[in-house]
Amino acid sequence: MVIGTAQDFSLTRTAMKAELLDAETELKLAYAWRDQRDEEALHRLITAYMRLAISMASKFKRYGAPMNDLIQEAGLGLMKAADKFDPDRGVRFSTYAVWWIKASIQDHVMRNWSMVRTGSTSSQKSLFFNLRRVQARLEREAATAGTALDKHQMRQMISTEIGVPLHDVEMMEATQSAEDEGREWIDALQDDSAQAAEQVEHSHDTKQLREWLVTAMSALNEREQFIVRERKLRDDPRTLESLGQELSLSKERVRQLEAAAFQKMRKSLEMQSQEVFHFLTAMIAGAATIAALFVSVVHAEMPDAARMAEIIVLGELHDNPAHHARQAEWVHALAPKALVFEMLTPQQAARAAGGWRTQAELDAAVGWTGSPWPSFDFYFPIFAAALDAVIYGAGVPREVLMEQIEAPLDAHPLAAEYGIGQPLDDEQQAARIALQALAHCGAFPEEVLPIMVDAQRLRDAALADAALRALRHTGGPVVVVTGNGHARTDWGMPAMIAHAAPEIRVFALGQSEEGSAVEGTFNLTLDASAPDRGDPCTAFSQ
Repeated sequence: MVIGTAQDFSLTRTAMKAELLDAETELKLAYAWRDQRDEEALHRLITAYMRLAISMASKFKRYGAPMNDLIQEAGLGLMKAADKFDPDRGVRFSTYAVWWIKASIQDHVMRNWSMVRTGSTSSQKSLFFNLRRVQARLEREAATAGTALDKHQMRQMISTEIGVPLHDVEMMEATQSAEDEGREWIDALQDDSAQAAEQVEHSHDTKQLREWLVTAMSALNEREQFIVRERKLRDDPRTLESLGQELSLSKERVRQLEAAAFQKMRKSLEMQSQEVFHFLTAMIAGAATIAALFVSVVHAEMPDAARMAEIIVLGELHDNPAHHARQAEWVHALAPKALVFEMLTPQQAARAAGGWRTQAELDAAVGWTGSPWPSFDFYFPIFAAALDAVIYGAGVPREVLMEQIEAPLDAHPLAAEYGIGQPLDDEQQAARIALQALAHCGAFPEEVLPIMVDAQRLRDAALADAALRALRHTGGPVVVVTGNGHARTDWGMPAMIAHAAPEIRVFALGQSEEGSAVEGTFNLTLDASAPDRGDPCTAFSQ
């Protein structure tokens, strides 16, 4: 099977129409290809995930390579993943394939970037692909601290941050600057055959990965370590059923313990997870069993449905910084083309496109400080995680909202498209009124609560409309940042998108605290610690 050009795939049209494979079907196809070399099974597997490959290829356009070439390399990476994939390892194919796809694209960019081959080691590759991001972050931190860094100080900090010699930073900075200005930088060609230095580098990389594994495993108790070793580190992994028999546990309980162990490992690696991320993209081939484990650990909480969705809705409790940290993490992993914020009006979002460089500049541009929303320190990392994304605002100013709800909902311009003109059934109306009373600590008269329900529905419609516009304008994926109440799939903005555009793939994340339940339904709910907020009703009583 030969991967064709972007035209052979009709750009993204064929990929967008491809089937979504459930875990069982994917596993059958993977076995059919591995055991029987069934080319029809391989074709279905590749076609189903070509959209993922094209999406990843598009993220590397800024390095100057033709899009057709990037898609070609992404397809080759997808093929390599299919050839190397072992369905017995217990990892979804898409999770495994993402590393092969990215490694293939990165290698192509490195081979064709017009420069001396300074990117031959994993640390230098990390420098190549992260120089601008690290520099932007250091500039933001310096601005927040009220300090100024000269070029030499900045280069030294980048050198320390990424762990490469200072002269590598200077060379890479000069090279990328030259490329930005449209000049050529061709000094030498390098033999692509294996070199002794590359073999040493591979040995060092494998050793480093094993050290990270030991660090992560140390966070587990004895039983959890046993399950991880037997499930992920053996050449012939044990089944959940066989482990359950040995441990006198049900198959489902072993699965739960395995998932909990991965979560513990992930938390133990939070301080170095980005290093792990960039490291794995450069050297996934090699220690395949261990690499598969780390793919599971670092990305355990994000299901394939989220990666394949066109609109991803990230819920939150507004004053929980842990929720916002997770949102930033997901945004970084998803690399969306557009970000939609409940907290910004369209006018504020337009000002966010003004070329800001620091947190203070963006704060001033959108007028966040002084607004009713929590500290911008919570939200800025979300913006910074997708610097190239187009910002959309779905917020409706309170005075505009009050004018809109004075008229019947069925008269609103968005009523027909998003179904808000239809009255709610008695049960849902009562449930919504009860939630509004609870959320506002019973501070409002009962006659006001139905009006607040109408306002919530109008905000849902505005969010759905902004998300669909963002998808039409940018092609997606689109990430929406909003409260849990708007993110719920049963009656929030995902339900309105389903009403207006049922063909759009939407994924909704809800976020809880300390194991407490979240009102509503979501595609996934994740927990976090609660901040020390005192009595939230104090403000209403005052």
